[in-house]
Amino acid sequence: MDSEAELDDKTLWSAQVHALEKLLQFNQEPEVDGIEAPVSWKVLVFDTVGRDIVSSVLRVSDLFKNGVTLHLLLESQRSPIPDVPAIYFVEPTPKNIEIIGKDVASKLYTSFSLNFTRPLSRALLEDLAAKTLHSSASISQVYEQYLQFTVLEPDVFSLSLPDTYRALGDTRSSEHDIESSVNKIVDGLFCMLMTYGVVPVIRASRGNAAEMVAQVLDERLRSFLVNKRGDLPQSLHDKRVILTLIDRNIDLVSMFSHSWTYESLINDTCVFERNSIKTPDGKVYDVDPQDKFWQSNRKLPFPEVADNLDAFVVKYKEDARKITGNGDIDIEDPASVANVDLSQTTSSLKLAMTAIPELSQRKKTIDMHMNIATVLLKAIGDRGLAQLFEAEETASRLSPKQVLEIVKNKELGTPEDKLRLYLTFYVTMHSPPERRLNSSDMEEIERELMQLFSAEDQEKHMHDMRALKYVKRTKEISSMSMAASNPQTPSAASSSTSNTDIFRRFTSSLSDKLNQGSLTEGFGNIISGVRNFLPEKTETPVTRIAQHLLDPQASAGGPTAKLAEDFLYFDPRESRGALSRPPPKRSVYDQTIVFMVGGGNYYEYANVSAKLGNKVIYGATDIPSPHAFISQCAQLGANL
Repeated sequence: MDSEAELDDKTLWSAQVHALEKLLQFNQEPEVDGIEAPVSWKVLVFDTVGRDIVSSVLRVSDLFKNGVTLHLLLESQRSPIPDVPAIYFVEPTPKNIEIIGKDVASKLYTSFSLNFTRPLSRALLEDLAAKTLHSSASISQVYEQYLQFTVLEPDVFSLSLPDTYRALGDTRSSEHDIESSVNKIVDGLFCMLMTYGVVPVIRASRGNAAEMVAQVLDERLRSFLVNKRGDLPQSLHDKRVILTLIDRNIDLVSMFSHSWTYESLINDTCVFERNSIKTPDGKVYDVDPQDKFWQSNRKLPFPEVADNLDAFVVKYKEDARKITGNGDIDIEDPASVANVDLSQTTSSLKLAMTAIPELSQRKKTIDMHMNIATVLLKAIGDRGLAQLFEAEETASRLSPKQVLEIVKNKELGTPEDKLRLYLTFYVTMHSPPERRLNSSDMEEIERELMQLFSAEDQEKHMHDMRALKYVKRTKEISSMSMAASNPQTPSAASSSTSNTDIFRRFTSSLSDKLNQGSLTEGFGNIISGVRNFLPEKTETPVTRIAQHLLDPQASAGGPTAKLAEDFLYFDPRESRGALSRPPPKRSVYDQTIVFMVGGGNYYEYANVSAKLGNKVIYGATDIPSPHAFISQCAQLGANL
């Protein structure tokens, strides 16, 4: 493969996997000239930060392939294994340095390869030297890795900094608190850029946390380029990349509105963290990086996913039938091959031996996605998500009376679902006076929201209502109203109504199948009329900003383009100068890294990815569930 093809094929996921595999080979290349390095057995010791980074992209089988026979938490009670080398992968903190010092002094392992998730401060490096002064001979390596970020998809990453939105927006936060939060974000972004191998041009929204992050990151990159010890870890010199830092307040709607994409629904109805899905009934499913169905469907609207799942099942059954023939071979029991008459089915047996492992894996994939689809459908039915989604799609044109009717409808949604609808309505309503909510409209809807909770839940509800208080305040001091997606045309709205009727029939019919225990039987018939029930193809503010900054000539213009033009400009490779404005000539870039300061969401990711394809990487300080984000808003509202 030539170098240009390698650059085109490179993803943030593959870059991090390569960096981790190199770390597991004692910082030697895992493969040289197509020849894999010999396996050497070792113990892997990580803290929770290192564990989360590793577990997002590598499975136990991957660790074993790289010679890891045992992986242990740093803070756990660990017995000595004196004949085995150990690789440490931990965050550089005083506590971790102290534990490492004790491990080295106790000679828990024959040698220690110390790898830190990000560069150490001088103080911590001196502390490490002091604590290992009399036993430093057993330390074989000390490496500063650039891995303080979590890769969730080939083109999605998180800094795993929960509660950042609250921390940056809290009026009680001290200057030191804000500075600490900004530095953590910069640490993570710097690591991501080093691992991916780019020094980008930086654009950032003005007058908010994104601007602070941009300024500190620009300084960090300039310092690195001046003082770097060698080249970038993974160099992509010919890529023209722009890092777009966007403050979360530019668009709050996508954080609490109901989304219809597969990944978003999972994040709304299950616990979805580090590529692990935990359903309400306690079952846990790990998303396999090689799961082709997941990769091709995660960003699609759920009805389309259901359609594709049915086709996936049908194709599996056809392929299985070709292999199993008269039923002597059981796909789920490879040992059944031994029961086949070899004299009569030699060719079939040979085919089966090759195909059964692949078919068995496909069956596991089908079972997982069928079970997840069942959970999603139950949530859709129990919470009336189809109707809530439809209402939010046209929220900018709903009347207060229509919103009140939905809030009063006892068959639709949880109290929090209805609060999310009201928040969406409040933010997206049009600005002319005749469309504004007057105080009596607001009070009536909010009284109804209050009454949705029983007396014992009143305290929780008051907490939720504080989120509304915060959103109101934020809307007053920002231009959030422009952040609503483009309003639908009247024809689109009427189409949406008929589509909802179709979907009600879809969910009802599918629920019947679930109750009968025959989900896969006739699955295609159930969804045959659902293909038209898909979200209108609107673009979020983040998508429009990202597109304009990536390629101004391809931008549609409008208010969002004007906002994007006002983004601050930093180029760490250029000499210092006017940082607030880009060069007179509008540049076109090969790729954009869109980073949300204050949290991201899977709907926004799917939206920008649909528009920009492989030209975009999406990242955020974290990707919380809608519930978790509303909780942050509520905490902020409590301090107003």
